[in-house]
Formats: sequence, structure tokens, C-alpha cells
Amino acid sequence: MLLVGIDWAERHHDVGLMAVDGRVLARERITDRVAGVARLHELIASWAEEPTEVVVGIETDRGLLVGALVAAGYRVVAVNPLAASRYRERHTISRAKSDRGDARTLADLVRTDRHHHRPAKGDSGLVEAVKVLARGHQQLVWARQRQGNIVRSVLRAFYPAALAAFGGDPGGRDADTLEVPQQVQVALTYPPYDHRPGGHHLDGASPPEPDGRPGPFTLLAGVLLSDQPSDDMGNLWVWPGTHLSHEGFFREHGPEALVACGGYPPIPLPTPEQVGGRAGDLLLAHYLLGHNIGGNTSDTVRRAVYFRLKQVGHAAHWRQFLQDAWLDYDGVRGMLA
Repeated sequence: MLLVGIDWAERHHDVGLMAVDGRVLARERITDRVAGVARLHELIASWAEEPTEVVVGIETDRGLLVGALVAAGYRVVAVNPLAASRYRERHTISRAKSDRGDARTLADLVRTDRHHHRPAKGDSGLVEAVKVLARGHQQLVWARQRQGNIVRSVLRAFYPAALAAFGGDPGGRDADTLEVPQQVQVALTYPPYDHRPGGHHLDGASPPEPDGRPGPFTLLAGVLLSDQPSDDMGNLWVWPGTHLSHEGFFREHGPEALVACGGYPPIPLPTPEQVGGRAGDLLLAHYLLGHNIGGNTSDTVRRAVYFRLKQVGHAAHWRQFLQDAWLDYDGVRGMLA
């Protein structure tokens, strides 16, 4: 069981999480917005497996926050403010009010005395109106937290450097630094297709974005949907190190050269490599890494999906990004400093 105390206010809420033995597990101040409720769900998901394991103490029985908590499946106990004040006096001689202390007091109160207080039902009409949204929001936040924990565990075991490179918190609050992709590319290469690319390219040179600028991005993320264990199975071709060569090119010729050269910057090219893998493998590539699609002489269709990810605010500094390869990669910049 997880006990949660919330000292609510108009602009923010102080939250305290407590174990059944009275240990304080976490304390945080959240905003009175959807992002604040999302953060509350994240905190709770770190310590509880199911919503029914959570008991929340709060000094109100109505309002959007209470409605969202009830609709999410938590057991919410409405505590009379006078009762909370009397309980606080039982455990401290100071009469000074502390929002963080009040959140802890409410968590401790529902740990020991919740049977003396009535459960909050929420605003019945409002709860019905927000139930699906609140439940869906909570479940998505919890799913993101679980998936982030899985990714973090796998990276720590097999690729610990990636944790530092990408900020150390995949799927958590650092995930808010990436914009939600607006489209996905489904890539199919049917055999036989006897093709060897003559060179590389960069995405986003054309057609332009709605505001007329080119469409560079931060990171290419691909998921293989078919096995590509060997070469010439429709593999993605990459030219290693060209992300830094392109950085030098755009520093010399300016970022507008991306459109001027049609996405084919004339740089010296190293020997290309074909990217292989199994269905379900994840491919991450820097936007500035030169790449192209190769032929498929196998007997199976090559299948993959690609997402083009942008750091929040990338559109405002795309010119600087083309001339500074690690501008959007805070973790890498820290490692190189």
C-alpha cells in the first residue's frame, strides 16, 4: 500500500509519498495543471503497481484534482482541515505551517486514521465527464514510466554510455525534450531490386516545411520489422563519421546550403556500411549522418518504420544545429566538455 498526502493550493500542490511503515518515500511540488497531474502519476507509478494500492489524503472532497484522482482509481480520503490541524498538533509542538510538512501529515493521517474519515466521491457529474480522459492519461503515464524503466535497465546492462548521451532518463521527464513526431515513414523494399547507392543524402532539403524553411530534425529512429542479418537485404546504408563532415561543410558554406545542394552536400565520403539487424531492433542515427537505401537481392520483403524526432524548439535553431552537430544532444555535449 502507498499513502499519499496532498496539500493543495490554487497554483500548486505539495505531495508527500509514505510507506505503510511511516517512511517518507518522496516529496515534490507539482503544478495545478495537466502536467502536474502527470507528474503525480509518475511519482506514484514509481512505488505502486496498481491504482487500488494507493490511498490519497487531501483537505477537500471536490474539484478537478479530486475528480481526476478518483477517476484514475486511487482511494481518495477527504480530510477536514480542522481534523488535519488537530492531527498535526499531536505530532509536533510547532504551530508554524509548512506545505511540505502538511503533505507528510496528510499521508501519515491516512496511514493510521483513514477509517475515521469519509472517502471522497468527487463531483459526480464532472467525474463522469473526465473519467475516460483521466484514466487514459494515468495509464499512458504509467506505461511510459514502465517502458522507460525497461529501456534504462537494458541500456545500463548493454550500452551504459547511451544513458549519459541521451540525458540518463529515457521515458521520464527528459522525454519532454522531444516533440511528438507528426508522421511515420513505412519503408518497404521488394525483391528483386539490384541497386547500389552511388552516394549519400540528407533528409529535409525538399519539399520545404509550411513556413518555407527546410525540414532538418534531431534524430532518426527506425524500427526493423523484418530480419536483415546480412547485406543486400534492403539494408540502410550509412557513411560513418559524415555527421561531423556535414557540420564542417555547413560551417563553411552556411546552413542554407542544405537546400542549395538539394540534400546532397559534396563532402569526401568514407567506405559505406550496411546496417543489419533483427525484427524489433531499434536504429538511432544522427540527422547529419549521410545515408541511403540499398538494394534487396534476398527472397524476403524488407520492412521498417522510421520516425524523425526533434528536440523541442528545434525549428527555431535549425541553422545553428547544422553547424553544431551536438546542439540538440545535451548529454553528448556534457561528455565532450
